[in-house]
Amino acid sequence: MQLYAEEAVAHHLKDLQKSFQQQSNIKSGKIWTGPIASKDLQNFIKDTDRYRSMKEEEATDEEIEKAFNTPVKMKAFSWRSYTNTDQNDIDTVMTPLDSIKYHRAILQSGFMAMDPESGEIKAWVGGPDFRYFKNDHVYKTTRQVGSTFKPFLYLFALMNGFNPNTMLPNEPVTIGNWTLSRNSEGSVGGSISMAGALAKSLNLVSAYLIKQFGAKSFANFANDKIGFQSTKIEPYPSIALGVSTISLYDMLRAYTMFPARGVITTPIYITRIEDRFGNILETYVPEKKEVISEIDAYTMVKMMEGVTAPGGTGARMRFRYNIPGEVAGKTGTTNDNTDGWFLGYTPQLLAGAWVGCDNNYLRFSSTALGQGANTGLPIFAMFMQKVYADKTLGIDPNSKFPVPPNMHNDLYFNYENNIQPGAEAEDVGNGGASDYESIDVGAYGEPVEQQPKEAPKEQKEPAKETPKEKAPKRDEPQPQQQGSSQPKAQMPPKPKSNN
Repeated sequence: MQLYAEEAVAHHLKDLQKSFQQQSNIKSGKIWTGPIASKDLQNFIKDTDRYRSMKEEEATDEEIEKAFNTPVKMKAFSWRSYTNTDQNDIDTVMTPLDSIKYHRAILQSGFMAMDPESGEIKAWVGGPDFRYFKNDHVYKTTRQVGSTFKPFLYLFALMNGFNPNTMLPNEPVTIGNWTLSRNSEGSVGGSISMAGALAKSLNLVSAYLIKQFGAKSFANFANDKIGFQSTKIEPYPSIALGVSTISLYDMLRAYTMFPARGVITTPIYITRIEDRFGNILETYVPEKKEVISEIDAYTMVKMMEGVTAPGGTGARMRFRYNIPGEVAGKTGTTNDNTDGWFLGYTPQLLAGAWVGCDNNYLRFSSTALGQGANTGLPIFAMFMQKVYADKTLGIDPNSKFPVPPNMHNDLYFNYENNIQPGAEAEDVGNGGASDYESIDVGAYGEPVEQQPKEAPKEQKEPAKETPKEKAPKRDEPQPQQQGSSQPKAQMPPKPKSNN
């Protein structure tokens, strides 16, 4: 699987890099004229062996500047092959300064795959080529996770009385000084089922949920129950949209609870140590922690399958990459397409990918190119294609998520394909309430994934009043405090056909 993971990362980055390099601000070098980029560039120069060597030789600043602007022969990284990395070395002539700019604009990625039950890590790719890029983007790097964080909020809603078919308002939300007025593409109004809102990643619905339960209550759940190891989740409303910075490794650890029936399993690298005679010197078992019920875990699995269903943000998993069987997951895209994510799982395998640059100002200017569905998802899909094709691995595309014994399996999940899709999380940062006066979401978000030649249905449901003014219906599920003794709302069975 390690080889398949390396090939999937390289294959997709090779194609994606072509588009990125043609972006006008990258191709012209204009991106480096900004105040932050120009300051960083001076630090990058000082981090080079060339600079340190010249300083040791007591070269003047003028001599150093001249040296970095003089073309010289050198080796550089360039995508030539995704199967033979030796072919990605090229001999060229450029200035050392241009070399720094060039290599900084090479897209980076992290990818990891694991068995969600045993915790065994099956594949780990820290970047495109370790010879040129030393950062590990699986464990050591933390990035804003965008909408890949939303499943934890929807899980919290399940634990507090909501169900996948609970209708939720798609209306503006204000919490103190923090305001979200519309989804990224400008849509607002109407209502949608909770399952449909997750599949389409509607930010207004996520904001509504965090308002119902409170940012502090949800943050306590994330910190105490899930227990992220790479960061502390701060109690700000914007955590509903995924502004927290978390490592890929940590996100996958947290996601194990969904396919592993409510149990978080810490990934492990080594299962045992033997001497040269085969004697076992040490054995290792993963740390496991039950955090949610098996029923809640299975319900989240079925809701997250909506992401890869028609109308979900990850629908290309099916119609473009033809991945069969039961696959659940979540896309994620942060501010200005800085980070693209996809975390997905089957009954036997959990994997995730992040794509971006090490500097946030180096990013796609187009959401069509920079969204998680176009950056992270294809790596997952290409990896699964190779894994399913290799029958010796024992990963069965026909495997099923086990239904809890005390839960009927004829559940109906209304993903509402006629509803306009919304955004991935806006990068609004972490801070005090004064930092959240208002959020302009016009430039952010992921569009819905439509199958080719399918025209989207029109939105016909009229807009409703804002949640603040709306009086709840008597039969509408109301939010509960975690641990309440009130019975959980039951999910209705799939409607019977009249035929």
